[in-house]
Amino acid sequence: TIGHVMCSLFYPLFTFLLLAIVIAYWGVTAVFLSTSNQPIYKVFNETICDHSRKTCEPANYSISMEKTQCPDSECLFAFYGGETAYHKYLIGLQFYNVFLFFWCANFVTALGQMTLAGAFASHYWAFNKPDDVPAFPVFSSLGRSL
Repeated sequence: TIGHVMCSLFYPLFTFLLLAIVIAYWGVTAVFLSTSNQPIYKVFNETICDHSRKTCEPANYSISMEKTQCPDSECLFAFYGGETAYHKYLIGLQFYNVFLFFWCANFVTALGQMTLAGAFASHYWAFNKPDDVPAFPVFSSLGRSL
């Protein structure tokens, strides 16, 4: 059977390439989502201040109104996040990315299995073995599977 379907020996390399593309896409998307937050800075001080725990901008804090009203306050990093709807749904997007990864990886794996099964079935069900087998059974089966 393998002698008549020689492309079946190399088809797993194609499946591996597709899985590598899926993993690379998942990884790039996961890193993008993980690093798309922006730093949030807040006012911290030792004494009582009306601006305590409010967001601030560290680049111009030394000349800001908050600094003049509360001279012992500092504008310090608080956390990574954001106030937009995009920033609020980042964890949901990460879960969706994981779901998409599993779905695509399993789709590529199943596509490889269906393609090889179809190629071998075209040989198995051929009445006259070498003559009735298609010229490129793996590519024909890939087309049917897609």
